[in-house]
Amino acid sequence: DFFNWGCVLGEPQPATHVDLATMQGATLIDETVRGTGVGGDVMGHPYTALAWLANILAEAGRGLRRDEVVLMGSLVQTQWIEAPCQVVCRYGDPLGELRLRFV
Repeated sequence: DFFNWGCVLGEPQPATHVDLATMQGATLIDETVRGTGVGGDVMGHPYTALAWLANILAEAGRGLRRDEVVLMGSLVQTQWIEAPCQVVCRYGDPLGELRLRFV
């Protein structure tokens, strides 16, 4: 996520527990839906983005390292906010939602 200076990580989930291609997400700002998306919006499937990155790194003589975190794109278009506000990012099970309050 190139607009971001950080990311929020939850508990790891086995890849078999989430259908990344059909997983839906939504961003709400102050209880108003500001964007929605589906995993397939990320190059057809998030694993396609991962394979692209792995191939680019391999061409440069570098690979992905164990325990390295790779962000494969966003389900929802970047939203610009102004504090104070509350942002909620909702995903299907087992991921749930993330709530942030900016003051």
